[in-house]
Amino acid sequence: MRWILLLTVLFTTTAATSPKSPFISDIKQQMEADYLALDQKVASCLEQKAQNSLTSILDPWFNQLSKLQMTAVVLVMDQLAMNACFHQQELDYTSSMLNYTAASDDRSYLDEWLTFKKSLMTNKIARGAQGISLQKIKLLAQSQSLSTPFNPDPLLLAIKRGEYSPSTAD
Repeated sequence: MRWILLLTVLFTTTAATSPKSPFISDIKQQMEADYLALDQKVASCLEQKAQNSLTSILDPWFNQLSKLQMTAVVLVMDQLAMNACFHQQELDYTSSMLNYTAASDDRSYLDEWLTFKKSLMTNKIARGAQGISLQKIKLLAQSQSLSTPFNPDPLLLAIKRGEYSPSTAD
């Protein structure tokens, strides 16, 4: 593994001397292909999500949370399920994008990616999830078989309207 990293560093530093080099062009093409594969997989995951609605969670711990905490937990589980769906494609794109950035010194794709990733964690989710262990949320998702994408909207709407309570969860 170290020799791969060493070779990558060696090739990227030599290729970086010529911004228009075929090596950098090849890396960029790979990055673009990986992004296209990621985009297609995300679309597939969104189709799965649309077909799988979440209407309740039968769990004593979840049902004792505040509305804000319930909302945050559901949104985090939703994001975890989506991330699991396209995990490999995201790893491939991230790797090729980092290789391209290192070889070309073009940070635009990296900066865009970081901005996008930061936007996924809204202040509402962060406030609601404050004090709640991510491990606890992951265990809840496993116990509810929420490892594939799901549509959280029906449950979130019921929570928001105050219509969701342990007694109304079927």
